[in-house]
Amino acid sequence: MARPVKAVDFAPITVNIAQAQPKMEVSETIQCPYCGQSFDLVIDTSTPTQRFTTDCEVCCRPFEVVAECELGAVLSLEVQGG
Repeated sequence: MARPVKAVDFAPITVNIAQAQPKMEVSETIQCPYCGQSFDLVIDTSTPTQRFTTDCEVCCRPFEVVAECELGAVLSLEVQGG
C-alpha cells in the first residue's frame, strides 16, 4: 500500500548572480608607446598573469601588454614598445 504524498510549498528564492560574482572583464585605459594616443583595452581578469600583443587603434603599430590580475581587478598593467 502506497503512502500518500504531502505537497510542500516552498517560497521562491531570488539570487542576483551579477552581485555574487565579480566582473571578469575590466576596461583599462592605456597609452600607445609610439604615438601617445590613449584608448581603452578590455582585460580578462580570470588569468592572473598575461602577456599579449595588440595594435594601436590610431597608428596601427603593434606593442606588448603585460597585465597582473586577480579576479575582478587589474593589479598592474605595463605597455612595452617593440
